[in-house]
Amino acid sequence: MIKWLFPQVRAPEMARFAFFLLLSLLLNLAQTVGLVLSESLLLAHHGPAALPLSFIIAAVTTVLGSLLYALGVHRAKNDRYFIRLLLGLVLLLLGAWMGLEEQLPGVYFALVALFYLSQCILTNHYWTFTGDFFDTLASKRLFPLFVVGASLGGMMGAFLVSALGPFLRSETQLLLWPAFLCLAMLLLRVSRRLLRRWGPLELEEADETALTRCATPPIICANRVWVSSWWFPAPA
Repeated sequence: MIKWLFPQVRAPEMARFAFFLLLSLLLNLAQTVGLVLSESLLLAHHGPAALPLSFIIAAVTTVLGSLLYALGVHRAKNDRYFIRLLLGLVLLLLGAWMGLEEQLPGVYFALVALFYLSQCILTNHYWTFTGDFFDTLASKRLFPLFVVGASLGGMMGAFLVSALGPFLRSETQLLLWPAFLCLAMLLLRVSRRLLRRWGPLELEEADETALTRCATPPIICANRVWVSSWWFPAPA
């Protein structure tokens, strides 16, 4: 099925491609639900006049959150850090949802800020993570196809919110946002063994570099020593 839909994908890449395509779909499904519902709730309770202030708050939150993300991204493998990011966002969203139920002031602005923060961090880390498992040539072929998964996720998210609108309040539908992020987190967790088998790519490149150095012909090594001794003679 995947080979028929995406002929650019080669057989050894099939499983990796399917994993990252599904991850892209789930993330954008969750984020589209979050975008639609967070902005709808803000407009319903504060009106269009609140949008400029919400964007200022979102920008400040995204800058601060991105700095915190940068401080921790090098401390763990990318898949583990991805799981931690998703878990943290899920907890923040559940806290915001409980704030809605308690009608805390400012919670609608917080939801919009959480969307832009999560969109920035998750998009950045997704492409960083994906780059671990595909070299430059494979990236040129496959990365545009991952955007197809993102577009499908966005379409599904918008359709889902529209379909559930007549039956569920927006506040209730908001729980779908962390739910789909949990599905992405579960996908990462159950695929950890496969991820270890596939890469990361930099480990393979490091091994190849080491082997290349070990495989240097003796005559070349001898020539290097001779040139070095000719330019830098030993002291008498």
